[in-house]
Amino acid sequence: LVRNKPLILLILLSTFRITGFRGLMTFLPLLLAQNFGFDTQSVGWTISSYFIMGTLTTIIVGRWSDKGSKTMFILVLTLFCGLALASISLATTTLGVICAIISVGVLLTPVPSLVLAVGTELVEERQRASAIGLVYAINEGASTISPLIGGLVAEAVSLRFSFLFYAVLFGISSVIAFILHQVSKNLDTPRPESAA
Repeated sequence: LVRNKPLILLILLSTFRITGFRGLMTFLPLLLAQNFGFDTQSVGWTISSYFIMGTLTTIIVGRWSDKGSKTMFILVLTLFCGLALASISLATTTLGVICAIISVGVLLTPVPSLVLAVGTELVEERQRASAIGLVYAINEGASTISPLIGGLVAEAVSLRFSFLFYAVLFGISSVIAFILHQVSKNLDTPRPESAA
């Protein structure tokens, strides 16, 4: 598996993505409460709205991606998610931060299912369980350290800046997604049949 370049790229992409997501879920309630005066119920409704919109988008994107390039969908969604995440750090009004949060939910939530689909396409059937297990194991490691790193950034600079930090991770994910898309295109290019 470690010799499978597309799979390694997918794992790196997924690691940066999950690091950003875990950071978002850790520090978003704090931001809403401290900077925008949300009470606990309002925070709950906002987070639920994030997942509701993301779930609806996942269904739609799943249908669209069946007809197109999954790696291209990952690239576009990850890139715009990074921009939406950065906008959370810049939002100054309640409406602005809610729009930014919903945008992140719409753009980010479909990505894990696409990563899973691409992962199963990159390896032989007998290795699929191992490949997906490797993706999730490394993701769990990234999830463990994400809040710690974000907390250090928030303490050193500011809570708002931590969202910018996580947005940068999505920027890195976008670069990896671009490379993965190019590699996948090369893999999908049919080789000319040899003359009989």
